[in-house]
Amino acid sequence: MIKAGLKIISFFTAIILISGCTHIHKVAIAPEIIVHHANVSTSKTVGVKVVDLRSDKKFYSKNRFGLNDVSIVASSDLADTVRDKVVQVLGLLNFRPNSFDVPTSHRLKLEILSAQLKVFGKGSQFKHEMHVVLRALCEKKGDDYKKTYHAKVKNQHGIPTHIGKLFSEDLINAGISKALQKVFDDKNFLTFLAE
Repeated sequence: MIKAGLKIISFFTAIILISGCTHIHKVAIAPEIIVHHANVSTSKTVGVKVVDLRSDKKFYSKNRFGLNDVSIVASSDLADTVRDKVVQVLGLLNFRPNSFDVPTSHRLKLEILSAQLKVFGKGSQFKHEMHVVLRALCEKKGDDYKKTYHAKVKNQHGIPTHIGKLFSEDLINAGISKALQKVFDDKNFLTFLAE
């Protein structure tokens, strides 16, 4: 009877300890874009919308049978943060960004299809890659322009199996920045919006 009671207590203690091993890292998203083209637009008004279509909003998640769970998520809404950056860059290019819901002749919908941090390796050598996929959908006067942009940023470090917040934050931001840079380096995209 005493042994059965000790087993039950041990079992519940183990469950409490295991559930306490979950680590959620929240990273600040702050993409950077270099504007190469000045005054692309003649003050065209563009309705802007960014939608996060990822089914799992985590950049990274690892679960080993309830032990050492690690998840990395954005500290704020990813779609809102990306939209703010897109609006800022469009303004620098002499567009007049507006709400997507306001009727305008030019509209841009940017979809976040994927944003994943992938980790490969054994022992103390790990390879980290940030994969981001964005799709731009532009509309104007019955015409449209659609393109998907892929970005991959690699980094290799001899770090412990526990993924550090600062390292993850830098790599995640680099991946998102690279994908957005590809959008704004696309001359066909800019020309379509400007006409």
